Amino acid sequence: MFEGRRRPPIMNMGPLKRRLGVIADQIRLKTGGPLHTADIGDWSATFLTTTPREYHNAHRYTGEKEVLREFLSSINSDDVVLDVGANVGVFSCFALSAIEDGHVVAVEPHKPTAVRLRTNLAQNASENIWTVFNQAFGDEDAMQHFRVKNDMSGFPSNRVDTEGDYKVQVHRPETLITEGRLPQPDVIKIDVEGAEQRVLDGFGPYLSEVREAFIELHPTAGVEPDSIESRLHHHGFTIHTRTTAENEGTPLWHAVSER
Repeated sequence: MFEGRRRPPIMNMGPLKRRLGVIADQIRLKTGGPLHTADIGDWSATFLTTTPREYHNAHRYTGEKEVLREFLSSINSDDVVLDVGANVGVFSCFALSAIEDGHVVAVEPHKPTAVRLRTNLAQNASENIWTVFNQAFGDEDAMQHFRVKNDMSGFPSNRVDTEGDYKVQVHRPETLITEGRLPQPDVIKIDVEGAEQRVLDGFGPYLSEVREAFIELHPTAGVEPDSIESRLHHHGFTIHTRTTAENEGTPLWHAVSER
């Protein structure tokens, strides 16, 4: 009896593509120099890139170009924009080109990354229209463990974790807003590697005053999308757009307040 040829197993090309991407970024970094200016429509931002990871974040818009475009389109010139989990500042630096009388607040707990974040923000605007919090946001005011997978500036997976070797200051956004240390944000972006629910809870009643929210969800870190959606609905939000991050395949939501 004739037997058809067996098809060869399908190879997972993901790791190979990522490795090739790193090599390509290394080459571009060496040939293009440390300063990289990126453009999206009418918005632009300049970044200092001294490692392949930093170049990847700036050159590939952290794999979130279309969400970044939607984020920038949502910003009014006098808005307060809050970037929680800012990393090296891709969203924050672009946000500076979208405001005139507003303010950008960037939150990044990893110290080496926060240093580069400040450098990048300074490349794009004077310090009077931006602020950096070198800490984490959550649902309590306390020192908490912080897990560092890679101490390189710009590495994306460092996060608050009970198994972390370091400790970082965590604040409720509600506390900082009440004390006048954080202005009430109009637009927020949250990318916190699994702490999304805790950050949203930490806003307390002030979450209802936010106009638009952009949230990256991390189900593999224990986040329950249904719970996030329920909390957003409770504060008057409707999910406007659901998409995924190109580099991680994680859900990206754009929620708009209906109040």
